[in-house]
Amino acid sequence: MDAKKFTVNTFLGFFLIAMLWWLPLFGPMISGYVVGRRSENAKYGAIATGIPAVTFFILSYLIYTGYIIIPVITFPSNLDPSGILAYINGMEYAVSKYLGNYFYFLKYAPPYFAIMIIFGIVGGALAKPQEEFNKRPKKVPQLKEYTLEKPKGVHPLVKRAMKQKKHEIDEEYI
Repeated sequence: MDAKKFTVNTFLGFFLIAMLWWLPLFGPMISGYVVGRRSENAKYGAIATGIPAVTFFILSYLIYTGYIIIPVITFPSNLDPSGILAYINGMEYAVSKYLGNYFYFLKYAPPYFAIMIIFGIVGGALAKPQEEFNKRPKKVPQLKEYTLEKPKGVHPLVKRAMKQKKHEIDEEYI
């Protein structure tokens, strides 16, 4: 596998895990399998899925421990008579709670990222190289006609059976 294809597969792994992060088990399964299948090899599939999996694990761990802070903005809801700001504050609170629980899940469930690597290996093992699909026979082989030769020195009973069989076959086609 060339370096360009490996780089594209690694970035595809980053893209898919970023888009499918909200699916707790199926997101890494899908992204690992797709990247592994495109890698066409179990070893390259493991490496191409391992880089985004480890990066995403480290990033989520740093967010959970507080080294990376996601700012939360609250709006004063007493100035809004329509209640839109209260709705935005409630949604923001719900999303921040969801993300907090999700990062808590990721901290205590590290096999989540191992699933992506395992499915990268599975996808790479099940993939067939593209060169195999491009190989086509240039010439279609012609079928040969074979004829049966009568054996020499055959026992008289065998000759008689062969004549009888030939006579039965001729009668079927008449």
